[in-house]
Amino acid sequence: MISPKKNMRPKPVALIMLEGWGVTQINEGNKFLRDTPYFNYLAEHYPVGVLEAAGEKIGLPAGTVSNGEIGHAVIGSGSLFFDAHRVIDQAISENLFSNGLAFNNLQAMIKPDSACHLVGLISNSETEASLKHLESLIVWLEASGVKKIYLHCILDGRETKNNYGQKLIKNLETFLTKHQSARIVSLIGRLYGMDEKNNISRTKKAFALFTKAEGNTFTSAKEAFSQSYDKKIYDEEFSPTVIRSESENPVVIAKDDIIIFYNHARSGICQLANYFTKHLANNKIVTLTDYGLNEESLILFPKPELGATLGKVFSTSGLKQLRISESAGLPNVVVAFDNYETNFSEGLDKKIIPASADIPLVDNILETIKKTRQLFVEAIQQSVYDFIAVTLPQIDIMAHNQARVDLPLVVKSLDDNIKLMVEAIEASAGLVIIVGTHGFAEQIIDPATGLEVFSHSSNLVPLYLIGKGFEGYNLGWPEAVGGDLSMLKPLGSLADIAPTILSLINLPIPKSMTGHSLI
Repeated sequence: MISPKKNMRPKPVALIMLEGWGVTQINEGNKFLRDTPYFNYLAEHYPVGVLEAAGEKIGLPAGTVSNGEIGHAVIGSGSLFFDAHRVIDQAISENLFSNGLAFNNLQAMIKPDSACHLVGLISNSETEASLKHLESLIVWLEASGVKKIYLHCILDGRETKNNYGQKLIKNLETFLTKHQSARIVSLIGRLYGMDEKNNISRTKKAFALFTKAEGNTFTSAKEAFSQSYDKKIYDEEFSPTVIRSESENPVVIAKDDIIIFYNHARSGICQLANYFTKHLANNKIVTLTDYGLNEESLILFPKPELGATLGKVFSTSGLKQLRISESAGLPNVVVAFDNYETNFSEGLDKKIIPASADIPLVDNILETIKKTRQLFVEAIQQSVYDFIAVTLPQIDIMAHNQARVDLPLVVKSLDDNIKLMVEAIEASAGLVIIVGTHGFAEQIIDPATGLEVFSHSSNLVPLYLIGKGFEGYNLGWPEAVGGDLSMLKPLGSLADIAPTILSLINLPIPKSMTGHSLI
């Protein structure tokens, strides 16, 4: 058989990314992932493999799980992820945390009566924010003479157990007994403080809590947790809450106060931070890492300049491309996928499917899968685009929302709709790569203990390469006997996807891409 690589450039090339879909042995907790007739068919008729999607193989510390943002960034850049978390941890361990021009600039902002407000996630998952980073900021601010350090804590409940916030806040309060300049003044769930679906009404509630003290009022965090948990309202949905003594006025962000967002990941906190920059023109906005805000904001740990992404290569080559996602996944496939570079748009279109809060979650999920498929097929039929990138975050959303009883229904819908998407590609003589961005749904039950798991996994992710020229062609990859991908050894990592796509369509691979073509 002649290698498909030598054929005429396929149009379009499509990349379908599945968030939260990893590979492991089938057990009672994940057997719904094998009840997928179309994926099973693909595994038997097309080149398939598995890829590394966590830890050192994609630029993270050993043993560290990934997420949708990181997965898309590695896929789109074709190189290891710039892990700000690891860079900051290393700076702390080497006593270099506050070295650099950015901290000098922050020091210059601080006046004798300055109030500093620290806003961010309280979580032990370390995927988006680190308590070590928060504590280091508090220590540095105290050493810099700040006497008023106020903590606005966003509770997790998504990457952690839904009631773990109480323990984390108690631990933080113990730390603060040695740092009397700092105290917790508000609590709120990430549903409000870290909305990613453009539900501005939720963001406004967080903003109103921080700037106007609008919310429930308690004299202690312990009392606030007790009453909220008694009402079955846990961390993620924790209502806006002010913490203050009976004899004092609530602490709010006032004019000229300094605001520091301490999340090291930009995805979840970006919407709130953007809202602050638009509505608090007199305040200095500081972010731990680059959130892509306006030029007036100060970045304490800026990202180094990186090379061309897959999207940038298509753009500079004069090729037309499209990105499709429901609202939760759009920042990943548009911003993270392009290595957070947003200043190029030549030949780039975006289509977003808004999520609805007015219908049950599973109904909304099924509807967004269907609409994604419809937009994808319409785009194929238009014969306009050279490259189409789609992200499907639905099973990840379901697992995070603990709506796990409906996961089989959602997986079936993905199987059915991806079949129609791939058939449209094949009818147009294009090709499609399907890949997972990180693991999760395959390990929502720990097979050793039978207990539920609430965080992403470090498992390998699936890879499928489909096109008319590839049917029956294995590219030298190991074959998945019986369609079981869990027995395969990894071909490479997510960083190899972009070089592989460029190799398939005979475009040069930028030197900045450290991944390798799998073809």
